Amino acid sequence: MTLSKEWLNTKIIYLDWLSKTKLKKIFANNIFYNRLSLWWLTGVYEKDALKDFTWFDNLHKRFNYSKK
Repeated sequence: MTLSKEWLNTKIIYLDWLSKTKLKKIFANNIFYNRLSLWWLTGVYEKDALKDFTWFDNLHKRFNYSKK
């Protein structure tokens, strides 16, 4: 399956934001349970475009079709 340029753009923007968000830094550096960062259990990280496509479709529309 090949992603269109627009869908690839949405994926890259989201993953870039996800890797750099201050929320991730707070969780990854400060919030643990049995040495596991709770970041890996957050809803933000566990978003799944295959199980629930609606949020990703809305994000895609915002990035690619909404007026800035």
